[in-house]
Amino acid sequence: MARLRNISELVSKDIGCLIDGVDDFVAIANAVLPNSQSQHAITCLRNVLSCQEYLESFMPSVPGEIQLMTLHKSKGLEFDAVFHLDLYKFILPKYKATGQERIQGLNLHYVGVTRAKKILVLCTSSHRTSSKYGTQCAENSEFLTIHGIESLRKPCPV
Repeated sequence: MARLRNISELVSKDIGCLIDGVDDFVAIANAVLPNSQSQHAITCLRNVLSCQEYLESFMPSVPGEIQLMTLHKSKGLEFDAVFHLDLYKFILPKYKATGQERIQGLNLHYVGVTRAKKILVLCTSSHRTSSKYGTQCAENSEFLTIHGIESLRKPCPV
């Protein structure tokens, strides 16, 4: 608890002071996952904590602003409202995805869906931009219908 308190105090002073908490971060990581300490990971941590630009990339968005990000970047974060875009056949999952690629696509979709605390909007349309930047008719992603999940969706009144 004291280690977490130390980090919390550093953050409240100035995020640039986090470099002073490296030992606290390492101690917490060792408590969570003993015997896995890596000098490379500690070096990477020091690099992030000593770079203002890197630190700012982890900061929450300013209230009242929209934060746009990839599904990969959203991992571990939560938001009151999430708009999950591009839920089209051939986009998610990728065109001709099979086996592990399809599972990865489903896991990525799961990440997007579980970021919302209050509202989740799953976005599709009747047309989409093709890989050659033309417009074509769009089909919904198969992820919108698996396991009867479509019964949970409420259509958006347009």
